[in-house]
Order: sequence, then structure tokens, then C-alpha cells
Amino acid sequence: MISLYLNDNPQDNLKTLNYGMDYLKIMIIGLIPFVITQVYSSSLRETGNTVLPMIASVVAVIVNFCINYILIFGHFGFPQLGVTGAAIGTVVSRVVEMSINIVGGYRNTYLKEAMVLKKVPLSLTKEMLKRGLPLLCNEILWSISIALISQSYSTRGIIAVAAINITTTVTNFFMIVCYAMGNSISIVVGQQLGAGEIEKAKDYDLKMLFMNFVMCLAIGIVLFNVSSLIPQIYNTSLEVKALASQLLKIAACMLPIISIYYSSYFTMRAGGKTFLTFLFDSGYTFVFTFMSALLLTRLTSLPILTIYLLVQCVDIPKATLGLVLVRKGIWVHNIVSDL
Repeated sequence: MISLYLNDNPQDNLKTLNYGMDYLKIMIIGLIPFVITQVYSSSLRETGNTVLPMIASVVAVIVNFCINYILIFGHFGFPQLGVTGAAIGTVVSRVVEMSINIVGGYRNTYLKEAMVLKKVPLSLTKEMLKRGLPLLCNEILWSISIALISQSYSTRGIIAVAAINITTTVTNFFMIVCYAMGNSISIVVGQQLGAGEIEKAKDYDLKMLFMNFVMCLAIGIVLFNVSSLIPQIYNTSLEVKALASQLLKIAACMLPIISIYYSSYFTMRAGGKTFLTFLFDSGYTFVFTFMSALLLTRLTSLPILTIYLLVQCVDIPKATLGLVLVRKGIWVHNIVSDL
């Protein structure tokens, strides 16, 4: 998989492959605490305890940042470990996040009862599989699509790879609000649907979607204005910094658009329309976004900046479609009544 990102420079390829393998050998350990964290944090949020998972995530980010600073560059007498230090920081931060969520889980009545449940009824199991399998397939296909899009960008050389990595990292940080609001929509709207408050669920959903849009618009304006400054903190070439700055400006303009289709995605998920969610999210990403990146990188000689802009614009129809689906209310469905 790492070899998919290699270029025509044998020396760069050897370094990339070695760095990638060193990183993954340690990162794979972090999968276990990551899975446990997902189980506990999602259950805590869905039972109304949204603060503890948030605190755990913040603490994990701080721990990861501190360990990265110490081990990547070798501060305070510690050895300079580079990518190995980055992997260690991530694994340790995931263990810390898992521990905080487990402590909170033992204090949660729902989780305490769920952990001693001896039998899950067959009818409930079938319903969970019916709702869950499309979501599982969605996450798998979406991850594959994102990896393939990154691989397509990598065909434009090592400078493009470095700039795209900086852009993705920074954008993900600024997208925290969008992710949080999306999860909030699925929880708040899902609770109203479960209680049979259909009109209230619709009202809450539109208001939260608009709130997410306004917040991401404000964050996008901030990111656009600091896009020239952020790449300067990275230890890389001036060419990579300049390209990353331009890419960040494009990403900043797209934040409000992204907020719309994220809100739409979580809305459909809250209503249990998991197959529709699959088609809207990963289906669209693979068929349109990835294929656009693939064709533009393989069949044209356009620079990476133009390709990135065009690929990002492919998500505008997706956001428009999401808004139409939300307004039509076809997502409205009470899953609890089926159980």
C-alpha cells in the first residue's frame, strides 16, 4: 500500500517505504485502544454524556502533541526518533483517551448494564446488521476512496505529497467544529425521532445545519487569512510551503460547503437511512470525487493546484443534493418503533 505513493526517484522511494513501515509497525498497536475508545465514547455521547469524550479527545491531542515535540526532535534529553516518535506519541495518546472513556463508562448506568448483558435477541441482532452493515461498508469504501485520491495527487511528485499532507492535517484541525456539530445532529435529532417528536426533529435538524454552516464559514475565513502563516511552522522547503498555503486557501473556501454535506450525512444516519447514507457519502466520493482525481491526474498535465481545486468543486453538487434530501424529509424514520 505504501508503494502506491512512490515516485520515480529511487532514493526518495526507499526513504518513504522505510519511514512508512517504521510508523505502521508501532501504529498498529494503537488500533486496540482506538476501537475500545470508539465503543465507549459513542455510547457515552448517545446517552447524553458528551463532555467526557470531548475532554478525553482534548487530553489525547495535548498528550500527542507533547510526545511528538519531545520524541520527533529529541528534546529534554530524549533521543531524536523522527517518525517512530510520532507513532509512539499517537499510540500513547490513544491509550490515554481510552482510559478516560473507560473510567467514565463504569460510571454510566447504560454501559454498566450493557457490559453484563448475557444475551442479545436474534431479532435485535438482525436489525443491527441491517442498519450497521451499510455503515460499515460506507466507512470502508470511504477510507479506500480517500486513500486513492491521495495516491492520485502523489503522481504530481514529492512536493505535491508534502503540501497535500500539510493541507490535510491543518484542515482536519479546523474541521473539528464541523465533525462535532455533525455528531451532535445525529444524537439530538436521533433522540427526538426516537421519542416520536418528528416535527421537532426536523426543526432541530435545519437549525443545527444552519448553525454548522455559519460556524464553518467563520472558521473558513480565519483559515483563509492565516493560510500563509501556518505552513511556515513546518520544516520543509519554500516550494512546499508556498503550495501548501495556496491549497489551504482553497480548503478554507470549501469549509462551509463541507459543513452542509456532513450535516446531511449525519441527518440521514440519525433517521436510520443507512443505505441512502452509503450512496450519498462513500458512493458519491468513489464514483465522482475519486474518479475526477484519477482522470485529472492521469489524462491531463494540469498542476496539482488546479487539480485540487477541481476535485474539491466536485463536492459542491454533493452538498446541494444533501440539502435537498434534508429539506424533503425522506430521512425521517423512527428506528425505535421498528425494534
